[in-house]
Amino acid sequence: MTTTDPNPAGQSPGVLDWLPPGPGQWSLDRSHYPGGTTPISQWLIETGMESGFRRVFAELGAPLGAIAGRFVHGFMYTRTVPLVGANRSATKLPPGWVLKVASRVHPEFRRRTRLAEKALTDPPGPAVVRRWTEELKPSITRRNREFAAVDLPTLSDADLASHCRSLLDHLHSMADLHFWLHGYDLGPVARYIAFTIAQGIPTSEAVTALSGASPSTMRPREQLSAIRHAIGDARPSTLSELRAVSPSVSARIDEYLDEHGDTLVTGYDLTGLTLWELPETLFESIMSAPTRVDGGAVVEAASHAAQRLRAKVPVALRGDFDDRLRDAREVMDMRDDNGPTVFEHPMGLLRRALLEVGRRIAARGLVDRAELAIVMSHDEVVQMLLDGLGPTRADISHRCAARISYSR
Repeated sequence: MTTTDPNPAGQSPGVLDWLPPGPGQWSLDRSHYPGGTTPISQWLIETGMESGFRRVFAELGAPLGAIAGRFVHGFMYTRTVPLVGANRSATKLPPGWVLKVASRVHPEFRRRTRLAEKALTDPPGPAVVRRWTEELKPSITRRNREFAAVDLPTLSDADLASHCRSLLDHLHSMADLHFWLHGYDLGPVARYIAFTIAQGIPTSEAVTALSGASPSTMRPREQLSAIRHAIGDARPSTLSELRAVSPSVSARIDEYLDEHGDTLVTGYDLTGLTLWELPETLFESIMSAPTRVDGGAVVEAASHAAQRLRAKVPVALRGDFDDRLRDAREVMDMRDDNGPTVFEHPMGLLRRALLEVGRRIAARGLVDRAELAIVMSHDEVVQMLLDGLGPTRADISHRCAARISYSR
């Protein structure tokens, strides 16, 4: 398929070829990246998604090779990678009897079946949750804060380039981890929701029993509520006035920003903004927060909701309901914190570093403005900073214009 390139940079229109990014059947996925995705995000998703899912599918015994993500002109496409014959350009599935026979005689299918049976009788999920809580999250959080503590404007070009490389390496491993964790944090929730749907329970009701199972989502609410409570009867109209209410209020705001300020909050791509860049949004969030968040009441409400749902389940299946609800609640905190801690925080830190690179190369006349560093690849941005080599100003401006056009 072809389409006319809108070419907002003003050059003569061209024709873009929309060719499949590889063998197999691909589907357009705009859930996280609507279009015009930046080169660095494309690189992270294309490498991290397939490797992460391939690893977790092998561990859980899934009869699948992986889930792959690829980009065509900045638009994301995904496909399920078969366990065998992944690189064949088949247009349809083989007959059902062929799949049935293959699943019983092919050595890898048989190995996966054994792994799947073991995963059902001795679920590995609880050990992954413990590892996340005790090891992975503390380590990643500490590393993210080390990056955040760097005073970028004081770095030499060489040190800033080294900082960018370290962040890119960190994000590369985080992308793989993000999708690997999804095999463990989405599976139990999906099994619970599938069970409730089979019992005729609307999903909107089923999720009420999961409330309060995620301290990572409760904490920001509690922090905002504590700031709102400390304001008392004061009526500030800006974040600066809010800080001036008292040293205690200002310190609480600093604590909140130390934890959440560098996290992307308006999107998953590097074009998204961090909370540091949205003082008005932070101010409104504080002023609209309740003066008290009762986590115990939330958990109690979820318990009552679970009892109401349980009563709708046939007696013979209530034990299964209890098990699936327990498993889903156990992974909720990891599920909710996977994105922000593993991906959105380091992506926000990379955005901050790229903007510093952009300011320096813009001052040298290599790009028109600092924000254009974001549309460069991970190799280009470091080379441009150190050697002044890479795409021309016109090329970069055209990339930016095309990205904006494709993201509409």
